[in-house]
This record gives sequence, C-alpha cells and structure tokens, in this order.
Amino acid sequence: MNNELSLEVKAQETHEKAVGFYKISEQYGYKFLMEIKAIRDEKLYKELGFENFEDYTLNNFDFSKRTINERIQTAETFGENFERTRAQLGHSKMRNLANMPEDKRNYVMDNGIETENGNKSIEEVTTRELEEYKKQLKQQQEQNKQFEEMLRKSDDEKSQLEMDLQREREKEVEYKEVLPENVKRKLEKLENDSKLLEQREQENKKMRKQIHEQKQKIIENQNNNSDNFTDDERISSKRLMAETNLLEIKEYTDEFLNNVSINAFRDAAIANSSDRTKNMIYECSEDVIKWARTMQSKLDSNSIIDID
Repeated sequence: MNNELSLEVKAQETHEKAVGFYKISEQYGYKFLMEIKAIRDEKLYKELGFENFEDYTLNNFDFSKRTINERIQTAETFGENFERTRAQLGHSKMRNLANMPEDKRNYVMDNGIETENGNKSIEEVTTRELEEYKKQLKQQQEQNKQFEEMLRKSDDEKSQLEMDLQREREKEVEYKEVLPENVKRKLEKLENDSKLLEQREQENKKMRKQIHEQKQKIIENQNNNSDNFTDDERISSKRLMAETNLLEIKEYTDEFLNNVSINAFRDAAIANSSDRTKNMIYECSEDVIKWARTMQSKLDSNSIIDID
C-alpha cells in the first residue's frame, strides 16, 4: 500500500514539475522534456489516471506522443545546450541533426556542408539542403554496406580458392612424375596468380599507410582554429579529405579484386562447379556490376564541385 502511495505521489510531483517548466519556459524546454521523459519511461501517467502516454500528452499539452517523443530525442541529443541550440538553429534543423550519427553531426556543426552554392555553415544552410545532405549520407552508408557484403563474399571465395590451391599443390608433390601437361599449366597459372596476389597486398599496405597519414593531417587541421585558415588552406584541407575518402574506396576495390583475381582464368573450375555454387557467384557478379555502375555514375555526375 505504501509503495502504491509513494508511486502515486512521485507521479503527481513529476507531473507538477513538468507543467511548471512548461509554463515558465519555452514550449519545449529541456527540463520540461526530461520530466515528461520520466513520466513516459516509468509509466507514471497511469498513476495520474491515463491508460497510455498518448492520452496523457494530448490531454495535458495538446501534443501527440510522436511529437513529444521527437522532442525528447532531440533534447537527449543536445543535452543542456538544447534551448540555446534551438534558438540558434530552429527545431527542423535540430531534428535532422539529432538523427545523424554523432561523428557526422559534430562534423556538420563544425564545418557545415557542401551545397550547390558552395560550402555553407549550419546556420546558413536551409532545412531542405540539410535534408538533401542526409539523403546523400544515407546513400553513401548503403553503398558502404553493399561493398562490405561484397568483400565478405570475396573472403569466402578466397578461402575456397586457397584450399583448392593447397590441394593442387599436394597433388603436384604426389603425382609429379605423371602430371599431364594441361594440369601442369593450370598449376603454374595458380602459382603466378598467388604471387600476383601477394604483390598487390604489398601495394595495399603502402596505400593504407598513405591513407593513415592523410587522416592524421585532417585531424590536425580540425584541431587547429579554422578561423585562422586562409581560403587556400581551407581548400587544401577539403581536397585532402576528399582524396583520402577516394583512396579508401580504391583500397577496398583493390583488396576485392586481389581476392577474386586468382579465379580469372579458371574456366575448368567454373565448368565443373555445381549449379548452386554458380548461382552464388552469379549473384556476387551482379552486386559488383551494380556497385560499379553506381560508382561510374557518381564519377560522371555534373554535380561534382571543382574546388580549385
């Protein structure tokens, strides 16, 4: 009985705090939203006579549950800076920023975004431009996931090919005296492909080192006070970041090609594979073609901005 009374008292006190903050502060003040969050999370609205959170918010504040939940999410994202940031940017921009990954959100707030009219700060950018940036960001994330899946499939293929190579090597040792010429040629091809794979892996290591060094330069530039940069320095910094991102894509592409290039001339292996295996490889090739077409489209796009 005492526990029930205590919970009812807590619900009433929390509700009164929320109403008080709502009346004395701006509509979506941070403290108001945190009290409402407690009422939602702890289901205190039931102690106030409401069946669900929607009824509580509509009856007391004339806002739907969805609207209040959006405001709570935004308030949690910006914390004590919520009201100051809302006064500076407005609710629509804050909502878009709150839905971004933290690293992307921080970058946009510090550096702005690229638009058709050049770089704009977060204060200057329109809500539509910010939404378009989010759309492009989502497309990029989907492409990255697609490419990661391609790499995963290529890793499986690489493992299978390495096992095939090992078996062929064992056969070569066991039947060296009686190997037909066509089998010897296939083994030589496998050996050459393996050496090429190792050579490209060394090239990729050099590229990874270059990417790491460029990322360190970007971090150093971001840690400096960008207000002191000249226009040329800002352009150089943005060019460095763009080059680094493209080098990463090239590294992933080279890695993928290295993993599957050993299979380039193995017509016999393809011919002797089961239909199930062939279908799996066919699906992989469709993914590769789709990714390549998307990348070529982006590279040929007229929307590419010349920063020189």
